[in-house]
Parts: sequence; C-alpha cells; structure tokens
Amino acid sequence: MTLVTVRIPELPARTSGLDLSLEDKLPIWVKSQNKTKQIDLQDLYDLIHEGGSGSHPPVVYGGEMIYIVPVGENMSDTASIPSLAGLDFNIELEGMPLIPQTVPSRPDAEFEILTAGGFKLLQDVLHTDQRYLLKIFSLVGGGGGGGTTGGSLIEGEIEINTNYSFNASSDIRKLVKFRSNATQVTLTLPSVDDVEEFTIIPIESMITNTVENKIATSGGQYIYFRNQAYNTGFYIRPGETLWIYRGSDGWYVVTAFGNWTDLARPFAGFSIDLNELICKGQEVLRADYPRLWAKVQTLGASLVTEATWQIANVYRQGNTYTLTVPGSGVYTTIQRPYRACFSDGDGSTTFRLPDLMSLGLRGVKSQTGSDDERYYNKPGGFQENASKKFWPGSPTTPVILQVDGTNTEIGVDSIGPTSPNIRVPVAIDTTVFKSENREDNAGVFWLIKC
Repeated sequence: MTLVTVRIPELPARTSGLDLSLEDKLPIWVKSQNKTKQIDLQDLYDLIHEGGSGSHPPVVYGGEMIYIVPVGENMSDTASIPSLAGLDFNIELEGMPLIPQTVPSRPDAEFEILTAGGFKLLQDVLHTDQRYLLKIFSLVGGGGGGGTTGGSLIEGEIEINTNYSFNASSDIRKLVKFRSNATQVTLTLPSVDDVEEFTIIPIESMITNTVENKIATSGGQYIYFRNQAYNTGFYIRPGETLWIYRGSDGWYVVTAFGNWTDLARPFAGFSIDLNELICKGQEVLRADYPRLWAKVQTLGASLVTEATWQIANVYRQGNTYTLTVPGSGVYTTIQRPYRACFSDGDGSTTFRLPDLMSLGLRGVKSQTGSDDERYYNKPGGFQENASKKFWPGSPTTPVILQVDGTNTEIGVDSIGPTSPNIRVPVAIDTTVFKSENREDNAGVFWLIKC
C-alpha cells in the first residue's frame, strides 16, 4: 500500500519522526463503544498501524461535545448517547440554545435529558447529519471508578441493615443509607490507598433508626473532624447526614448535619425532639449513646462516681461543709449537692444524666477558685436557694409597720440589724408563705444533645 503524505504547503516538511515518548494525550471518539477516550501518541500510532489494543481511560473534563445525527435516527425525536447517562447538559442547534425541560414542567421546553443517556426533542425531530452542540455540566466519558472518573456525584443507593464493608470498586458515587431500625450496625470504609483521592462518600442515617450506627476505618486510618482524629469509631444518629472525602492521609468530613458539635451542652426547649434527652437524672446505656458517653468522659470534674452523685445531704455551718450532722449550733442542710453532674452509672454499661428538674442554671463564681457558698464549685455542683437578710430602712430611719391595724413606729433601737431576735406581734396571713424562694420564671425542659 502506498502511503500518501498530506501537509500544509506553508509549513516546512517534517524531517524527523514523531516523538512518541511525549505524555500529551488526545481525545478520540470510539464509535463501537460510543465513548470519548484519552490516547497518547504511542497508542495513536499503534491504533493506526496495528489496530490498537488495550483500554483507554475516559476523558475527564466538563466541556462540549458535538453530536452528529446518524441515519438511523432520522425523523426520530430521540438521540441515544449512553455515555452521557447521569450527566446534565445544555444544547445548541445552529448557534441557538434550546430550552430545557424543568421541574415543574414548562410548555415551551424544547428538549429533555434522558436518564439512560442522550436527549429527546419535544418540539421537533432529528434529521440526518444535523450537528447539536452539547455543553456538559459534569464529566465527559462514561462511568466506572470514583472521584473524578466521570458521572454525577450520586448514581445509586446502598441500604444497609447489617455490618457492611464499603466496596471501593462498585460502591463509589452511591448514597449509603443506614436503615437498621433498632439494630446497631457498622459501616467499614475502605483503605484510602484503594480509593481515588478526593472521592466523596455521602452517608445518611434514616429517621426510622432508634440507635447510633458506627462508621469504622481500615488499617488504623483516621476520620478527621473539627480538629480531632477518630480511628476507633465515628457515630451517626437517626436523621443525620455526613459527607466525607478521601484525602491523601485519611478521610475528611466536609459536610455534617447533626449534633456532633453540641454534645452534652444543656439548653432550654419546649419539646424533646430527635436526638435530644431531658435532664432528669436518669441512667442510660453507654451502648445506646456511645458518642455522648465519649464526650462526657472529657468533662473532668462534671463527671463523678455514682456513689458521689447519690450523696443525699451535705451540712453547712458557717463556711464549713461536712457530710455528717454537726453536733451543735445552727447549720444548713444542702440536699443532693451533685445532682446536676453526670455520673459513671454502674461503672461498666450505663452512665447517668444530670438532674436539672426544678433548677435554674447559674454561672459558677470562678472557673478554678473556691466558693464559700457553693459546696461543689464546678459545673454541675448544686447550690441551695438563699435570701439575704436586710434592714428595710437606713440606720437612723425608723420603719413603720402596721400592727393590728394601727401604724406603729419601730426604731433601730428596738429592732434592726443589732437586735434581730426581737419579735413584734403582727397579724400573719399564712397563705402567702411558699415552699421555696424563687424569682419570676417560665417553665421549660432542660435538655442536652446526644
């Protein structure tokens, strides 16, 4: 066979051969596979002279594609292009953009995208050799693999109700859904060495679940989130979503919708919503709330032993506190001084939440110092109510009290700060006395995120 050389006359003839060692690649369309692929000069040489062999990776870029209508689609309204399955694109015909169908639908739409790949005309038909310019939003060149190898971000779902190991080959670009109801299951991520860098795995826990589910890593690798690294388990509660991507040294959380950042913080609410617990001093299972228990263990002095939490009374005499009743003198009884702390429960399977029922929250007097009027001056330490003694007048001004319907002047010489034990006979309305001192308030639930 005689080879014919074609060149542009204005350019000098090439005197040396092509440098097949160059790493530059060219896009070509393989008609038999209906895919655009990358090929380097050596592969192109082999393809022309020897018929070519092997497979070539899909072209990875968001760009344009020209579709020439074949004879078989003449007068049809549908252009079948399987390699565009799952991709979004705009269409131009002879420089004029066509109107895409949207949701909700619009009557003037001129085309709709087919999920199987391609498009369907809504106002016209195809004609042989027409050229449609497709401007693609996503990646060109078909599926397979993960991360940047083409296709849309989510192309399917995986529902798991038992322990499951994520498959780095077949599960990429699928939404992982925990649907295990009352059964706690574990999703094990693949090694980052087996997954293309920057691959994203979206994970969701359905609201039908009633327990936390676990996300584990392989080979001791870490999940990085909010300046912390986890390799012994990362937990997700019902109704929460998590997007993680494969970095060069582990998995990084890029989006998290849930309670990870607010664990164990008390707040007021009118109802107890999903993934919230009321603070009424109840014991809960560590296995049911593993991430809350992990947080509680970092709270230092606010976590006490169950024996300490159960102390019924402490006695205050002056500025001295004792666990036993003083033998003489006036003293004050402080009930349940540790009630607002967490406890370690039974020491192995449970832990106890604070009891904040009927309590208001108040800042401690100092972060590290002592407080003579609070037995346990730490977050969670209970302080009894108290009203300051006061003299309603100035030292030189008498106070007028109504005694048996008659105004009576009582001077500082007869009653006051220097003689507080003098009693004045007055008519007392016992209905005004209450069981506690309190300020005006509105009732709420004290809750914590779990």
